[in-house]
Amino acid sequence: MSRLVVVSNRVALPGENQTGGLAVALQSMLRERGGLWFGWSGKIVRHAGGTLHEQRDGNIRYVTMDLNRADHDAYYNGFSNRTLWPLLHFRLDLVDYDRGTRDGYWRVNTMFADRLAPMLREDDLVWVHDYHLIPLASILRERGIGCRIGFFLHVPMPSADLVAAMPDHARLFSSITAYDLVGFQTQRDTDRFLSYIRLFAGGETFTDEKLETTDGRRLRVRTFPVGVDTERIASQASTALSKPTVHALRTAWSIASSSSAWIGSIIPKGYPNVSIVSNAIYSGTLGKKAV
Repeated sequence: MSRLVVVSNRVALPGENQTGGLAVALQSMLRERGGLWFGWSGKIVRHAGGTLHEQRDGNIRYVTMDLNRADHDAYYNGFSNRTLWPLLHFRLDLVDYDRGTRDGYWRVNTMFADRLAPMLREDDLVWVHDYHLIPLASILRERGIGCRIGFFLHVPMPSADLVAAMPDHARLFSSITAYDLVGFQTQRDTDRFLSYIRLFAGGETFTDEKLETTDGRRLRVRTFPVGVDTERIASQASTALSKPTVHALRTAWSIASSSSAWIGSIIPKGYPNVSIVSNAIYSGTLGKKAV
């Protein structure tokens, strides 16, 4: 069986709290079959970035890379979050496009590729995640990496015209065709991507799932709705009931609910909403003299 190599901006390291669906889903997948998880360490260093850190937990090998302040600001705070995030969420009014952060984004993706490439095997199955790392496969291909590489976009894919509003859009979004499989959350996202490739990258769809580029490269584009681990969430909720903080909140809510019911029984109709009065009492604002 091929080794699974997961690449994402952040890595859920052993002992860290896992927040977000991406971390939980990837951790579960890797625990099932083992493999390598590669990404940013979460550390911002003063010296040059690119230093690698490695640790193991069972059958999972974690390799992370440091970034310096300039690279982090350009790649993450800049182009990823101030340009791509609003663009991919249909908010052109919030897009802040800057050539400096764009170059930093490509620079960090190149650093990811340069550090990752020596670790890869020909039969690996590489799975890249989200808009932080869109051009990673194209850079890996330039370095001679020929293993199968997939990409999943965890945010919406806007219409072709919206994407085209970003300067230099073709260089970035056409690089997605370097992947062997591209996945989206919804069928609408998939259709929008296919439309973009046809209109602006010269691609041709020859089946519902397969796309051919102008240079003859073929890839699959599919919809993969992401769910949640309901059993795990239910277990966590059940366990949380015994925690002191949860018990205190439940007690406070019970008291507040009883008080609201009592207030509601004595306030005549037509007076302010019961919850407004209750909040005023608990916050101490009711009864204060007007200034």
